[in-house]
Amino acid sequence: MLKTTLREFLFWAHVLILLASLLVGLIIPFWAFLLLLFGHRLHMVIFRGCLFSRLQKALDCMPEHETFIQHMMQRFLHRSFHPTHALAIDMILVAGATGIAISRQFVF
Repeated sequence: MLKTTLREFLFWAHVLILLASLLVGLIIPFWAFLLLLFGHRLHMVIFRGCLFSRLQKALDCMPEHETFIQHMMQRFLHRSFHPTHALAIDMILVAGATGIAISRQFVF
């Protein structure tokens, strides 16, 4: 019971972090968005993956061989995604967040 609750909490917290990262460009200045984006990508390189995903894997809340994008798509769409497709989705999310942050500069 506790493990299921923890698994669900970590999954939905990770989804909320992902959604917040998409929309943060609406709230903060563009230079701060770029700093956050650089910091996020740097942490992915330094730690060889997302720290939150590593925590989920360490607590056995996510399969070791999957990225969070793959895990999320499996849960939402009930089909597996190749790592290359997950990387493409990740790049689309980054491009979308950047597009939102850029559009804020011209609209607001």
